[in-house]
Amino acid sequence: IIHFKIEVIFLKSIWENDCIIDKRETLESDINVSTLVIGAGMAGILTAYRLALLGEDVAVIDSNRIGGGQTKNTTAKITSQHGVKYSTLERQFGKRIATAYAKTNNRAINDYEDLISSLGIECDFRRLPSYIYTMTDRQKIIDEYTSAKRCGLNPVLTEKLEIPVTPLAGLCFENQAEFSPLKFIAGISDYLTIYENTPALSVDRHNTVTTAKGKINANNIVFACHYPFLNFPGLSFARIHQVRSYVIALENTPKLNGVYKCIDNGGISLRSYDKYCLFGGEAHRTGENHRGCYDRLFDKARELYPECKQVMKWSAQDCKTADGIPYIGKFPFTNRNLYMATGFDKWGMTTSMVAARILSHLIKDGKANCSEIYSPSRFHIHSIPTIINESGTAIKNLCMEKFYYPNASIANLHIGDGGIVSYKGEKLGVYRKSENEIYFVSTKCPHLGCQLTWNSDELSWDCPCHGSRFDYEGNVICGPAQQNIAVKIDLD
Repeated sequence: IIHFKIEVIFLKSIWENDCIIDKRETLESDINVSTLVIGAGMAGILTAYRLALLGEDVAVIDSNRIGGGQTKNTTAKITSQHGVKYSTLERQFGKRIATAYAKTNNRAINDYEDLISSLGIECDFRRLPSYIYTMTDRQKIIDEYTSAKRCGLNPVLTEKLEIPVTPLAGLCFENQAEFSPLKFIAGISDYLTIYENTPALSVDRHNTVTTAKGKINANNIVFACHYPFLNFPGLSFARIHQVRSYVIALENTPKLNGVYKCIDNGGISLRSYDKYCLFGGEAHRTGENHRGCYDRLFDKARELYPECKQVMKWSAQDCKTADGIPYIGKFPFTNRNLYMATGFDKWGMTTSMVAARILSHLIKDGKANCSEIYSPSRFHIHSIPTIINESGTAIKNLCMEKFYYPNASIANLHIGDGGIVSYKGEKLGVYRKSENEIYFVSTKCPHLGCQLTWNSDELSWDCPCHGSRFDYEGNVICGPAQQNIAVKIDLD
């Protein structure tokens, strides 16, 4: 147990503070629909909207609120520039796949603009350039420039940026975009049937989804819930892991006319919104928690903007696939009409629109342009090391849960401490909120049984295997786990 005093903070994104979406009813009875979308985030809402335009009878359910998952935590860049993506794709998979990825993501930007214009949605949409830069490896930028050109994009090399850094090299994609995601969802969700606070508890082989108060019979089911919670079919747990990153909103900074990302290890992300600078970074695998992420991020911000003031802070969680390309399409290893959209790897706003276009056409027409590039059934040899590594991580943490027994006790915990302790012969996760207010949880993740770890920055229990998270009271924050982990203990 490491002792420290932690200030209990309420983490809320700038989008939540800026936009309140009208509440929707909870599902109270059985219904029948042609297509059910599980998840009312950006991917789910866009997919449902496009299906509705195509004449499909569609409903959306969410375990929480509309946009209440990862969508509310994004930095909301809409861009086809995804780090050093095109050089990586071209090297591993060839020009055809890299070009298809460029084409679909570039089109997504235009799709947003067209939709926002046609519906008259006020969501602070703005066209602007997107930059990546490096302080350490100029060749990476050159390689990305060359690959992006071959993929039909029009990048521009530069060494001058409006942010106060002097890079070895930078790369600019013109005519990208940014927006306010919850304002956008508030506008588009008015056209849809959505049930909030309606978690999907199970899905049977007949495509019947059971919720707390009703069953939904559907011909097609779309899992747009960030991480598909079905282990079989799909084997998502062997091919996806999750990463956390952190964002702080700053005042006393100049307004930026572009969006920025440093591609170096430990690099930062920047964009403006209203009078604020959204400053992100400190990414790490979920469950491999590093105390002080927000503090380190603010230290980096002050290096660039010494007079800046932090006014908000929050975090995001992103799914990464084994080969770095999102999984969009039909579940593998089944003939059932089950579809997924996941693995957006920090570029969820753009790839949510890509997913909506592909899934809506697959469901309605049975085919979609470029769907084979994103198919969850694909397999690339380059995925093998990642899959092996994922299996090793899972095995290690399963062994920790089964064989590790702590020496620490509740007496070792100071106020504000959390950790794994031994209590009356049991291994338990404990958070001491005050002298007499103590919360107990199981240390075993209900998804597949890995040992949870304590996240001191966010007062949560996180799974290092597949990224499930729980608050200190034991309630699920995000999946794939669907069950809470609270344990009732009588203190003597």
